[in-house]
Amino acid sequence: MDKHCILIADDDFLTLKILKKAFQDLDCEIITAENGQEALQLCVDQRPSLIISDWHMPVLDGIGLFLQVKNSPHTHHIPFVFLTTSDDEEVKIALLETGVEDYWNKPFNVREIAVRTKKILSRLGSPQQARHPDSTLIDQSATKNINIDKILNNKYGLIEPLGQGGMGLVYRAKDLVKQQDVALKLLRHEYVSNIVEVRRFAREASAAMRIKHINVIETYEYGIIPSGQAYIVMEVLSGTSLMSHLIKHVMVDTRWAAKVMKQVCLGVLAAHQQGVVHRDLKPNNIFLINDAVIDPFVKVLDFGIAFLQGTSDETDKENDLERLTDPNIIVGTPEYMSPEQIRKRDVNKETDIYSLGVIFYEILSGQVPFLGSEVDILISHINTEPTHISSKTSIDSKLANLIMQMLAKDPKNRPQLEEIITTLEHYLV
Repeated sequence: MDKHCILIADDDFLTLKILKKAFQDLDCEIITAENGQEALQLCVDQRPSLIISDWHMPVLDGIGLFLQVKNSPHTHHIPFVFLTTSDDEEVKIALLETGVEDYWNKPFNVREIAVRTKKILSRLGSPQQARHPDSTLIDQSATKNINIDKILNNKYGLIEPLGQGGMGLVYRAKDLVKQQDVALKLLRHEYVSNIVEVRRFAREASAAMRIKHINVIETYEYGIIPSGQAYIVMEVLSGTSLMSHLIKHVMVDTRWAAKVMKQVCLGVLAAHQQGVVHRDLKPNNIFLINDAVIDPFVKVLDFGIAFLQGTSDETDKENDLERLTDPNIIVGTPEYMSPEQIRKRDVNKETDIYSLGVIFYEILSGQVPFLGSEVDILISHINTEPTHISSKTSIDSKLANLIMQMLAKDPKNRPQLEEIITTLEHYLV
């Protein structure tokens, strides 16, 4: 998709018609919804660059839609504009303070809102950057030197692109020896001469290949093709990320959450037993296969920034190389990072337990403990106690306290994974 997408939510047909006309010269894709629930689904499916919503709508009103969008770390980046006839300035100011991009009073000046919209879109960068900030969309320019029918190392035939990350492009491929489909992650060509990225890529393979557990994606092989590009071969998965599931199902029951988190914890425990600290646990790196709603089966993914403990001198050099080369870079995803990770202190398995606590908190409450700018979030993880989850959702006090213990600032005060798994088993009976 090479155009910005604007989602307009309003139950008034005339308003939709006026806005679509106002935007006809902006060269944008326009999608519409007649209520907030329909708009939320389109937000998940279409990933719009901009949301424009009426205040009063059936099923889910504009305020509800705004809160759903902004309380999720996966959609809070989307600019949100309110359409309103309200003259309540205090409410409008409060909305602006909580993240609303703008509000437009009805009736509209068509030319004015067209100019306002154009300015918003101009700040967002390319349509791909605006709609897919998590970089899951395939960058076609990055694949221009790869023929989809190419055979790698006389063993793997590329079938189709599946996605991409910061370092690599992921393809569905055919293992020509075993005659089975696999996922093949290929290091981007521009990183071949970057020793740090090459070693990180190799470390991802090394970390993942150590772990043999049903709740961790299976990694089969690491290799290098004649062009110098490294590749990792993994099992190919069919399903959805926990991130996508949570956007579509904001509220889940305790048993479902316990079932998912137990499997995640078992996978992470298997990693820890092999000396691997994930360091980037988040819903986007947790994959649900089978029936995600009724009977989810979990796989932990992406060991791209994993830290390997108790390893050989060579691997220690790779870990040191990262620290020495990037002294000002904090490694991880802000919403899910532990205080010690933010401070760039030595990390260990307790770091992953904190991230798991954030994920558990989000699954049951519908939002992460801390929201705001990246700087605000990082500072909050260090200095601010999160609001107790029991004030956000009605759950068993024992489970609520366990989650809050996982979020303890001091790593020594966090429960061990074995204790967490044992507690979760009580909710699966």
